[in-house]
Amino acid sequence: MKSRIASNVFAPSYDLQPNSCVQAVAGGSFRTYAALVMLYAVLVTSHSLKLHTHLLHGLSDPSRLRILEALRREELRVSDVVERTGLSQPNASKHLSCLWGCGLVAREKRGREVFYRLIEGVQGLLASVEAVLEEAGETVGACPLTAETVGGGGGC
Repeated sequence: MKSRIASNVFAPSYDLQPNSCVQAVAGGSFRTYAALVMLYAVLVTSHSLKLHTHLLHGLSDPSRLRILEALRREELRVSDVVERTGLSQPNASKHLSCLWGCGLVAREKRGREVFYRLIEGVQGLLASVEAVLEEAGETVGACPLTAETVGGGGGC
């Protein structure tokens, strides 16, 4: 089956015109092409949701939020994060590792020390979260389902 499908079938194209199907699917039908495009859309959406979940996981813990807040001002070493957040060194390291794994921070080794900084876009993301909370904070805080989930713990 793969040999019959042109390489551009899996490109993000939603042009479902029958004429383009002849070029995209050798010997196949418009229905086949349309089904493949819809399958691709589902896969991309699933992949995108998974990425969103991983990214937002980094924001789902109070300790990680304190670290992100500390990093908003400047890049920091683990010892600086410990000092600014009051977290223990092992706890701060664990959360920094999670933030790095989620793609919210970058790290750079300089000699024996590792410096952490927010990646580009995280400042804006945090500002957007603040704007949403300014608009809907009371509603978010009063949601019983969120309170149950947040109280449950878990995570990195």
